[in-house]
Amino acid sequence: MTFKAIFKDSSFLFQILMLICLVLLGMFVLTVLFDLILWIKGGFSTKLFVDSLAVFQSAEMIRIVMFFQSICLFFLPAILAAYLFGDNVSAYLHTKVQMKSQVILLVVVSMVVLLPFLNFVLQLNESLKLPGSLKAVEDWMMKMEEDRQQMNEIMLYAPNISVLIFNLIVVGVIVSVGEEFIFRGVLQNIFHKIIRNEHLIIWVVAIIFSAVHFQFYGFIPRVLLGAYLGYLLYYTQSIWAPVLAHFINNVLGVLTYYIFQNSDQQIDRIENFGTGSGWWWALISLLLWSLIFIQIKKTCRER
Repeated sequence: MTFKAIFKDSSFLFQILMLICLVLLGMFVLTVLFDLILWIKGGFSTKLFVDSLAVFQSAEMIRIVMFFQSICLFFLPAILAAYLFGDNVSAYLHTKVQMKSQVILLVVVSMVVLLPFLNFVLQLNESLKLPGSLKAVEDWMMKMEEDRQQMNEIMLYAPNISVLIFNLIVVGVIVSVGEEFIFRGVLQNIFHKIIRNEHLIIWVVAIIFSAVHFQFYGFIPRVLLGAYLGYLLYYTQSIWAPVLAHFINNVLGVLTYYIFQNSDQQIDRIENFGTGSGWWWALISLLLWSLIFIQIKKTCRER
């Protein structure tokens, strides 16, 4: 008996619930792996289980958890969902369509020129304040943001090239492929069951994509980025276009941190490029990105 495409004609709600179940299954596997790693590293001592949160002060453990998290929560559930919901996994996830070399170059350049605009939107997002009555919620959001930032800094700090390469593989490759497979590859397919407007599907998935990251002060720029990734899939019909864009975005972050990890002032300058008195760089950034995006669409239509 084969389970291939067994749920192809099932409803939108059923497929969403099935996808959630696959992610929860992946979360269970991740938890088992995490406990096993803790147990082995602790010499099979139960002491580490009492203070398991302390491992997130360890760069090595954060990297290991992020690697398996991307595999268990995104990549494998996406592959299983594509197997259960589609006649062909590759066709369902759009992995067989090749991109023109011109499109590849345009996607790479687009992500570089887009950074000042995303910095500008991020600053606007961070300036938003909740009403005084929701101060407790805002404090909780701020605490989550600070904890996430601290964890990212611990993980991204690379004392040598081998650690940098591992960070590039995990954050650049594994995370990008896993997230794009499940959000652009699977979710945009599922939403076709209830939404006929392709643009609406792209923006709905972009909002979900941003929401699941639980970084409230980066919510808006991540929605915009998610929408761009969705449009890349729509126009190129290749999942590798959003994967490449996601990869470039993540790699630029890893490399920037590595180059200036011992100079916080330089990192701040790059992150603030396009903000404050330099807002006009954000305007130029948006203009250049728009021209590149138009060229991407034009090139894709010519295939």
